[in-house]
Amino acid sequence: MNTGKVPILRRNIRYIETQPFPYQKAYYVLNVALGKEKRFDALLKKKDATIHLPDYGDIVASGWGEPSEELKQHLRDTYGANV
Repeated sequence: MNTGKVPILRRNIRYIETQPFPYQKAYYVLNVALGKEKRFDALLKKKDATIHLPDYGDIVASGWGEPSEELKQHLRDTYGANV
Protein backbone atom coordinates (compact mmCIF):
# COMPACT_ATOMS: atom_id res chain seq x y z
CA MET A 1 0.00 0.00 0.00
CA ASN A 2 1.38 3.40 -1.00
CA THR A 3 0.72 5.98 1.72
CA GLY A 4 2.42 8.82 -0.17
CA LYS A 5 4.98 9.14 2.64
CA VAL A 6 8.71 8.99 2.01
CA PRO A 7 10.35 5.87 3.53
CA ILE A 8 12.40 6.91 6.55
CA LEU A 9 16.11 6.23 6.35
CA ARG A 10 18.34 7.53 9.10
CA ARG A 11 20.77 9.09 6.64
CA ASN A 12 17.97 11.06 5.00
CA ILE A 13 16.90 13.00 8.10
CA ARG A 14 17.94 16.67 8.02
CA TYR A 15 17.68 19.25 10.81
CA ILE A 16 17.21 22.76 9.42
CA GLU A 17 17.26 26.02 11.37
CA THR A 18 16.12 29.30 9.93
CA GLN A 19 15.47 32.77 11.25
CA PRO A 20 12.44 34.17 9.39
CA PHE A 21 12.30 37.13 11.76
CA PRO A 22 15.18 38.95 13.50
CA TYR A 23 13.83 37.92 16.90
CA GLN A 24 12.53 34.42 16.16
CA LYS A 25 14.16 31.16 15.10
CA ALA A 26 12.34 28.21 13.53
CA TYR A 27 13.42 24.61 13.02
CA TYR A 28 12.34 21.77 10.76
CA VAL A 29 13.20 18.08 10.68
CA LEU A 30 12.87 16.77 7.15
CA ASN A 31 12.91 13.22 5.86
CA VAL A 32 14.49 13.85 2.45
CA ALA A 33 13.14 11.67 -0.36
CA LEU A 34 15.46 9.17 -2.00
CA GLY A 35 17.12 10.68 -5.05
CA LYS A 36 16.67 14.25 -3.82
CA GLU A 37 19.43 14.29 -1.19
CA LYS A 38 22.21 15.84 -3.32
CA ARG A 39 20.02 18.60 -4.74
CA PHE A 40 18.57 19.41 -1.33
CA ASP A 41 21.98 19.49 0.37
CA ALA A 42 23.34 21.74 -2.41
CA LEU A 43 20.45 24.17 -1.87
CA LEU A 44 21.11 24.24 1.88
CA LYS A 45 24.64 25.51 1.18
CA LYS A 46 23.34 28.55 -0.72
CA LYS A 47 22.98 31.57 1.56
CA ASP A 48 19.80 33.04 0.08
CA ALA A 49 18.11 29.93 -1.26
CA THR A 50 14.37 29.62 -0.84
CA ILE A 51 13.44 25.97 -0.38
CA HIS A 52 9.91 24.60 -0.39
CA LEU A 53 10.56 21.71 1.98
CA PRO A 54 7.62 19.48 0.90
CA ASP A 55 9.19 19.36 -2.58
CA TYR A 56 12.08 17.40 -1.06
CA GLY A 57 10.40 15.11 1.46
CA ASP A 58 8.21 14.91 4.54
CA ILE A 59 8.45 17.34 7.44
CA VAL A 60 8.48 15.10 10.52
CA ALA A 61 8.77 17.92 13.09
CA SER A 62 8.86 21.71 13.19
CA GLY A 63 8.53 24.54 15.65
CA TRP A 64 9.70 27.90 16.93
CA GLY A 65 12.82 28.39 19.04
CA GLU A 66 14.59 25.20 20.08
CA PRO A 67 13.17 21.67 20.02
CA SER A 68 12.12 20.41 23.46
CA GLU A 69 14.10 17.67 25.17
CA GLU A 70 11.13 15.35 24.67
CA LEU A 71 11.13 15.99 20.93
CA LYS A 72 14.91 15.49 20.74
CA GLN A 73 14.53 12.14 22.48
CA HIS A 74 11.68 11.15 20.17
CA LEU A 75 13.79 12.02 17.11
CA ARG A 76 16.72 9.98 18.47
CA ASP A 77 14.52 6.98 19.28
CA THR A 78 12.44 7.04 16.12
CA TYR A 79 14.82 8.30 13.43
CA GLY A 80 18.30 8.01 14.95
CA ALA A 81 18.62 11.78 14.49
CA ASN A 82 20.62 13.85 16.97
CA VAL A 83 19.43 17.45 17.00
